[in-house]
Amino acid sequence: MRFSELKKSMDITPKVLSDRLKELQKEGVIENRIDSTSMPIKSEYCLTEVGRDLVNVIKDIKSWALKWKVNNPVCESRDCIDCLL
Repeated sequence: MRFSELKKSMDITPKVLSDRLKELQKEGVIENRIDSTSMPIKSEYCLTEVGRDLVNVIKDIKSWALKWKVNNPVCESRDCIDCLL
């Protein structure tokens, strides 16, 4: 997703989002892909293999929480990646 798409999908300030994205990049969870083949140059953030593996961990935690009904709201999403991005 592009920065503007991420910003639009969350209730977060641009500074906080930028800081979080830099932290996730530093940890290898996401990467910033730059497409300079067209104008304007486009940049988008994608999950790395590490990030995709982390999604699986989050899905397992979600399943456990739903099974044991740990003080959580009802989740309508079938795919955790939708909630993460």
